[in-house]
Amino acid sequence: MKKIAIFQYDLGMGGIQKSLINLLNTIDLNKYKIDLYLFDKTKFFKNTIPKEIKVTYLKPENKKFKRFDSALKQSKLIIEGEYDYAIDFSSYSPDCAIGAIKANAKKRIIWCHNDIDLKLKHEWKYKVLFHFMKSKHKYFDTVVAVSNGAKDGFYKKTKFQDIKVIPNLINTDEIYEKELEEVKFNVDEDYYNIVAVGRLCHQKNYLESLTIMNKLKDEKIRLYIIGAGEEENLINTMIKDNNLKNVFLLGGKQNPYPYMSLMDALLLTSHYEGQGMVLLEAKALGLELYLPKRLERYVDNIVGQDDIVASLKNATKKKKIKDNLKKYNKEIVKHLDELFKS
Repeated sequence: MKKIAIFQYDLGMGGIQKSLINLLNTIDLNKYKIDLYLFDKTKFFKNTIPKEIKVTYLKPENKKFKRFDSALKQSKLIIEGEYDYAIDFSSYSPDCAIGAIKANAKKRIIWCHNDIDLKLKHEWKYKVLFHFMKSKHKYFDTVVAVSNGAKDGFYKKTKFQDIKVIPNLINTDEIYEKELEEVKFNVDEDYYNIVAVGRLCHQKNYLESLTIMNKLKDEKIRLYIIGAGEEENLINTMIKDNNLKNVFLLGGKQNPYPYMSLMDALLLTSHYEGQGMVLLEAKALGLELYLPKRLERYVDNIVGQDDIVASLKNATKKKKIKDNLKKYNKEIVKHLDELFKS
């Protein structure tokens, strides 16, 4: 049985946290003994961690920017035990990287959850973080990128040689169970109802979604946005200034699936993604997918549109055909097994 130490900062709201929970609830724990190390007790998702996984909370050390090599040298972190693999699943937190490096492990792996080439161009805070943290990569043997787009971006900025592409697992059993939860919400079936799901932040580029809806004011189309974040006021202002009576903010939801299952389609207009798990979650629920061509590189076998406005004008309600993603998940489990045999 392979022993694996996984370091993640917290289990709060976010795609990284969700993907880790999916992994822990899918991976064969008869093959792998996993210890999970967290630095914060924040929890957003209702999912439980399998009882076979030991969870240890560590004290965070790095609250200010400093060069990674200095932070590593000054660290007093002690990780007990011996492991075959130590994983920095966060890829953002210096504490997680230091934990994976300090662990007594035969190999070290760091996950890459985003297209860091584009993230560096769009987010100055990440540019500062990357500048101070980029030296950490030399301590790792392998990088796991969650899409070809993420792999290309990582290689472009680091020239790291051993990068494997392993997309995130999608727990469709959980999706189908949770979509049955009763919620006090309904949509008007006379409209073509679209949902957008994700944090209200620059990366998710909701302003493009609102621009699209502004051009569809005369159509029987409505957009419902599920999410919370720092751009909520900006989005609300744009909705009011443009009198977008076809757009509704639903706020953040621990369980978005009952809302998604009422919709006809999902709209995603992010500037960039790591993978875009919500596309696969929507596919599992049988929703039509609308996204710009630039996002195709982050999810295999997903097709975008050259002109989303024109495509939505021609959209018609269709019978939903769910996809349990069984083949997709089976392939990912195979790649994980190969990773931990290497």
